[in-house]
Amino acid sequence: MTWSVVALDMSEVHGTGNAGIMIGGFSSTELAREYARRRTRASVEALRKQGSNGATLRHAWVLYGEDCYVLDDTYSGGGDIAFFVDNPATADEQEWATLEPNDGGKR
Repeated sequence: MTWSVVALDMSEVHGTGNAGIMIGGFSSTELAREYARRRTRASVEALRKQGSNGATLRHAWVLYGEDCYVLDDTYSGGGDIAFFVDNPATADEQEWATLEPNDGGKR
């Protein structure tokens, strides 16, 4: 069995509704969760670079960020948003591309 992550572009959620892409082929829920966590966290950090405080950063993420969740699982990066806003990430904590499956990922 493989697992999939859906990455939602929040700016599209509020616009066209055609917001998500699915990345399939993760070999475990743990790997899919880590991918979703890092990818969501990276979107928070991209917005943080604009000099936002906590409340402003959280609002910016809701409008323009990316939320990733694991299909058929309970994990959603949005569930960790308060932690992400309050705790800036290291480069390693944001590196999601290296976790993306090379074979069987769907877009």
